[in-house]
Amino acid sequence: MARSDSSPLTRASQGQALTLEGPSYPCPLCWQGQLQPMVLVDAYGCSLCQQILLVNLDQQTVHPVDGSQPLGWRWQGHGWQPLHHPPQDVTLILWGLGGVLVVFPSMLVALGAYLFPPLEDTPGGNWSWGWAALTLILHGLMVTWVLVEYYRPPLYRLLRVRLERLLSA
Repeated sequence: MARSDSSPLTRASQGQALTLEGPSYPCPLCWQGQLQPMVLVDAYGCSLCQQILLVNLDQQTVHPVDGSQPLGWRWQGHGWQPLHHPPQDVTLILWGLGGVLVVFPSMLVALGAYLFPPLEDTPGGNWSWGWAALTLILHGLMVTWVLVEYYRPPLYRLLRVRLERLLSA
């Protein structure tokens, strides 16, 4: 696919352009693997995470084939820039719901510990406050896990790929 010099993504203005015959590129999904061109298709394959990315050379973009989210990246000549950002209303709802799921159960347990304190001679008398702290920590971990699954940061993807390889060996 020939490109004209009037394109905003020329080699001179953006550095090295994205090509299927050129060198390998860093993977925008795991940040550790290298993208290699696939034969007979306009696609790259990652050497580490094994993802297949469709290439649009005119727009200098790649998109994963089997993604549930509309992910995409534009090649800037030196690195990748994300194309899609989640809508702000979904992000605010997700963070707000996560905060409620962490704080509300912990507040209920702490309120129970405050309103109904244990007797003075009871062994392990302050366990109810420990239970409230444990509730806060565990609910925080659950919400963090959901957020990490939603955003899928590159470090998480890398660790997940390495763990899958370790368990499959």
